[in-house]
Amino acid sequence: MALANRYLSQWLVTVDAKVVSISD
Repeated sequence: MALANRYLSQWLVTVDAKVVSISD
């Protein structure tokens, strides 16, 4: 469960970075 949570957190960080890059 912890591994999946870590993977999800990493995915959210990646998506957030892409959104910021696009909006910028």
